[in-house]
Amino acid sequence: MQQRVAARVERQKLITEGRLRMVAVLDEAVLHRQIGGLEVIAKQLTALLDAQERWKVTIQVIPFREGAYASMLSSFAILNLDEGPGVVYIEGLTGDLYAEGEDMGRCAVVFNSLRASALSATDSTAMIRKIRETEHHD
Repeated sequence: MQQRVAARVERQKLITEGRLRMVAVLDEAVLHRQIGGLEVIAKQLTALLDAQERWKVTIQVIPFREGAYASMLSSFAILNLDEGPGVVYIEGLTGDLYAEGEDMGRCAVVFNSLRASALSATDSTAMIRKIRETEHHD
C-alpha cells in the first residue's frame, strides 16, 4: 500500500512540474459518488478542474447515456515513455500487473475506444462544473 501511495505522489509531482502529460477517462459515476461527504467531493471536483487548467491534464467523462463500455470492470494506465516501449499498469485487488507488447497494443485500442465514447475535454469540464455547482454547492 505504501508503494502505491509513493507512486501516486511521485506521479502527481511529475504532473505539477509539467514533466508528465496525463489523459484520464472517467466514468460519470465517479463524479456523483458520495465518499467523504459533500465538502470532500466538492474539493475533489475542484481539483480536477484546476488540474486541467494548470497542468498538462486532459479529462474526458464517459456519460451515463453511453451505457456499457470496454473496461467497465477494470482500470488501467498506459505509460508512454520517451525512450523505449511503453507499459500498461493494471491495479488489481490481489496485486498490480505490468504489461507490454501485444497487451500494450490491446489496451491502447481500448483506451482510444474509451476516448471516442467520452465527451470532449471541453464538454467534460462543463459537466464537472455543473455537477459541482448543483450537487455539491461549491
